[in-house]
This record gives sequence, structure tokens and C-alpha cells, in this order.
Amino acid sequence: MRRVPWPAISPGCEGLPVPEDDGAAALQPGLALPPVALAGTGGEEVRLDRLGAGRTVVYVYPLTGRPGAEQPEGWDSIPGARGCTAEACAFRDHHQDLLAAGAAGVYG
Repeated sequence: MRRVPWPAISPGCEGLPVPEDDGAAALQPGLALPPVALAGTGGEEVRLDRLGAGRTVVYVYPLTGRPGAEQPEGWDSIPGARGCTAEACAFRDHHQDLLAAGAAGVYG
């Protein structure tokens, strides 16, 4: 797998410490994913339990506001409020890199 130097994958994160994997998020090999359906960026439904074999990348950003609804005072000053964070942009910008590194699918 091609390694991209930190913070090149996350522009705007200069000066932050390099993340270290403590293993806390590791799943058991062969563990089945729950039957959860998520809306993909392209409008398609992505069922976690139907992704199949292989490595899959699922990026989820929590809803900060509601489309068509008035936002509270100061909402636009919340970092990432519009869903555009360095992390979200890195998934967008490195979509092909993730596939080239062996991901069977990339959803977000």
C-alpha cells in the first residue's frame, strides 16, 4: 500500500500530531456487520451487511444542520458545520488512492 505522508492527506491539519492506532477500534476478523442501511453520496442505499468480501471504506459525517431549515445564529462559524472538514475533503480527494490501495468500495 502506498503511504501518503501526514498531513498531506488532510490539508489544514499541519501542526497536529500524527494519529496513532491504539487498536481500540479493531474488529474481530469475520465479524458480521449489522443490517444497517445508509444513504450514499450518490443517493444510493448502502447496506453494511451486504458489502461483501474485501476492504470497504465507509465515511460518515453526522448531520449538523437540516436542509431547508433556518440555522441558529452563529451556525456558519462552527468548524465543519457544512460538512466540509479536512477529513471529508481527504476522502473526496483520495477516493482513487483508496481504491488503488485495495478497497473494494468507498462510500460517503
